[in-house]
Amino acid sequence: MTTATPGTSGAYTAPALTIRQLHKHYGSHRALDGVDLTVSAGEVYGLLGPNGAGKTTLMKALLGLQRPTSGSIQIFGRPVGRESLADVGALIEVPGLWPTLTADETLKVHAKLRGVPPGVDRTGAAPGQDDRRAGPEGRRVLTRHALATGDRRRTAGQAAADRP
Repeated sequence: MTTATPGTSGAYTAPALTIRQLHKHYGSHRALDGVDLTVSAGEVYGLLGPNGAGKTTLMKALLGLQRPTSGSIQIFGRPVGRESLADVGALIEVPGLWPTLTADETLKVHAKLRGVPPGVDRTGAAPGQDDRRAGPEGRRVLTRHALATGDRRRTAGQAAADRP
């Protein structure tokens, strides 16, 4: 197995993602049929295809949310698992945010879950400041029940990131 160690240039010696002969079957339906993919560190890769092509199934397998029927997935040379996914953030389809929380409250919950100390405010909000204030660059900070899909994605993306 290739190890995920930085080389002399500081670059990783293993690809960021390696998928080999990945299969996922639901009864007789083949959602994934022999997927092979290698993505190098620093490379951006997108999945495009029609509904039912297996994009979401592949992402769920990659994130350990769904067990493939067969095949292997490695992240920086390590099999998918708690350790290899510790630094991975992802959004699949519409992010599942708590509908009763504001964007600010959502970011604070995720910061707590990720172990960010309470005194560190990743949202840019002053303590006790109202949620309806103008945000960075004059953008509004949305309140409860007001998050549009794009705003939900941005909030979830910030919540998943170590350094938003």
